[in-house]
Amino acid sequence: MNPKQLMLLLNPKGQSWSPAPRNAGKAGTVQSQLRWEDVASALGAGQLAPLSYYLVRAKYCQDDSSVEPLLALVLKETSALAKANRWQARKDTLQSLAHLACYESLDTQLCKSCGGRGYSQAGKACRVCRGYGRHPMSARARYRMAGIDKRNWERRWLSRYEQLYQALCDAEDCALAHLSHQLGS
Repeated sequence: MNPKQLMLLLNPKGQSWSPAPRNAGKAGTVQSQLRWEDVASALGAGQLAPLSYYLVRAKYCQDDSSVEPLLALVLKETSALAKANRWQARKDTLQSLAHLACYESLDTQLCKSCGGRGYSQAGKACRVCRGYGRHPMSARARYRMAGIDKRNWERRWLSRYEQLYQALCDAEDCALAHLSHQLGS
């Protein structure tokens, strides 16, 4: 079972991704299905970064109590990027970018072109999702949600936002690798 399917086990409302074993209930067979408790404890084990932890809790567990700490961490990441790259930005613009990044990360659809892998069968980055594996929001939806005009978005904020969004994608990938390592899959 891949790590994304394991994450979905954390949500008891979700459907089961693995079929019941063929020999379930027969004498002499071992049932090796993971339960949501196994996945939750694996997520809590080790040194998973708080950004990764809260992102996974909010996205895969639909844990509303994780959204506020996630937003605070993303805002902190946004401010750190702004300081490191010397962006001249108002606090409300950075907050808008943080909200947009959280929204887009939590409410994403897998890219239909690459099947969520982020690369084509030839091994090159997918042109549709630009290697993210997720279908991105349209540019218009992004700049309107951020409250930035089109010209300013394209000239100044698009590349900056993509850095922030990539940080969230990396945090999710880190959580998936952590879970895979903890569960030995």
